[in-house]
Amino acid sequence: MRSHLLLSVPPALGCAVVLWCGWPGSVSADTGAIVLEAARSVFNGHQEPMYGFVWSVVLGLVPARAALVGCFVLQVALFWWSFSRLARAAMQEGAPVAAALASLAGFLPPLICFSLHVDSNIITGIAWLAALGLCARPGDRPPLARAGFLLWIGFIARSGMILGVVPVAFACLRLAKPGINAWRALGCALAFGVGAQGVSYVTSWTLLGNPARDTVLAVSQFFDMAGIYERTGVHHVPKQFVTPGHEPEEVLAHYQPDTCVPLLWRSDDKPVFRLPSNRDEAKAIRDAWLQTIQEQPWAWLEVKARFAGLFLMVGVDWAFDFIPMYDRNRDFSLSRPEDPYAATLGRYASKTARWLVWKGWFWLLATGALVVLSLALRSTRSVEAAALFLGCICVMVPHLLLGQGALARYHFLPFVLSLVAALIVLPGLMARLKRSPSPAS
Repeated sequence: MRSHLLLSVPPALGCAVVLWCGWPGSVSADTGAIVLEAARSVFNGHQEPMYGFVWSVVLGLVPARAALVGCFVLQVALFWWSFSRLARAAMQEGAPVAAALASLAGFLPPLICFSLHVDSNIITGIAWLAALGLCARPGDRPPLARAGFLLWIGFIARSGMILGVVPVAFACLRLAKPGINAWRALGCALAFGVGAQGVSYVTSWTLLGNPARDTVLAVSQFFDMAGIYERTGVHHVPKQFVTPGHEPEEVLAHYQPDTCVPLLWRSDDKPVFRLPSNRDEAKAIRDAWLQTIQEQPWAWLEVKARFAGLFLMVGVDWAFDFIPMYDRNRDFSLSRPEDPYAATLGRYASKTARWLVWKGWFWLLATGALVVLSLALRSTRSVEAAALFLGCICVMVPHLLLGQGALARYHFLPFVLSLVAALIVLPGLMARLKRSPSPAS
């Protein structure tokens, strides 16, 4: 009992630090736009319609300011509670070292620095982290309903999560019910993924009447065409999608390989591309994109390969947008007052920005090696760790294929899944290595 209380101390301190130094949370530009649209019952932004709909329900109960502060407090509390629960689960397995690591894991620079961002990427990561923490210590009654709800919240918060939610749901099932057959768990996970996608799709099209996925694809297609234009000087962007009085080339000239913002959202009155407002316009952009990549397939592959390297931070010092910003908070009267503590987490992020723990390729290699070792030794929970590692790869795939920017916060969910995979496999792996006979014997 005393050891469990001690393991809860670092997460409790971490929670207090983030709430104090990060108050009232850093509202991202995406979340700010979604909340403002949801207040008007508009669901045609560039996120999942169901996510906006949930925000509209919340805003029908409480003001936007209270809702955003409540989201910040809830996600920070869940974040640290999850690591406390993972630590106690490791201690329950007789692995004090692994338990101590789990108790301190939330202090890793990318995680603690992002935990105060009120953003869909962070909400997805923390919701899935909480589901895994919940299932790590299931008790007599497996908390499958609560874990399923958390997985669903994370699923609707980000586009393209259908690939990632299945292996994460599989890992949750196996953690909550260790005796469940692997094939049965896989079938249940697939059913959950299909059901979540079906509910989201049907609700989006029949009730919300929203072509948001076409909007998401259009952003990616404009980004691809701008990259191809930079390399070849060839494009087929219809002029109807350019700011009136300007040519497509004027917008394409502002292309940056790591973000689509200069092409679509500018504050300096320069021309930008306009996103489609109906299915016919979305088809016109898609046709232009298809024509471009059919004519320039190698240039398109080069653009995608370069973006993948930027996203995984291969040869990159730091990713864009990693310091908490409070600019968008002003729209909701939530500006952070200036005090000595306000920039603490920002300074922590800046001083550690070049560390390996910020880089996507490092997490892939380190976790992949650990998972392979655990599978080779057939250690406890190696299958669950492998599922989470697969989930980490799956949540990266939409970014790599349809990427619109290599922003630092996009790494939060892969970091979380990789870290939890390592934490749940460490107790069994350490026990297995202790039992292995030495070469001398």
